[in-house]
Amino acid sequence: MDRLSYLFRAIQSAPAINFNGLLLSVRDSLKKRRDATRVIHDILLLVDNPVAKTHIVHSANLNFTLVRNYLDFLLSKGYVEHDNTHANGFSRYALTERGRHLLEVLKEVETELYGLFPSDRRHQARRARILQ
Repeated sequence: MDRLSYLFRAIQSAPAINFNGLLLSVRDSLKKRRDATRVIHDILLLVDNPVAKTHIVHSANLNFTLVRNYLDFLLSKGYVEHDNTHANGFSRYALTERGRHLLEVLKEVETELYGLFPSDRRHQARRARILQ
């Protein structure tokens, strides 16, 4: 089974999510907010060119706590690297080769699933702002 078939089956068979006492399907939860995959996608797009954490916070429209949690995850998996040696004293985050591969897979999935979720147009507009 190829990657996309596996992902389609996983989405179709995803169970409902218990969110603060409300039972939401995956589709309903995505109407309300970005899911973790989209946030990771946005962060990977941002760190394709090395950037500071503050830039990620502002461009991805997240708070510092969420960005720290996502960056910790991405660092632990080897998708992003942290560089403390930048000349101006700021630490920067950059995409690794493994992260570049994940970003390509996420772009492929996004292309295949475009139109499935009502928030796709908003996501495309946000992605355009992130890449500016």
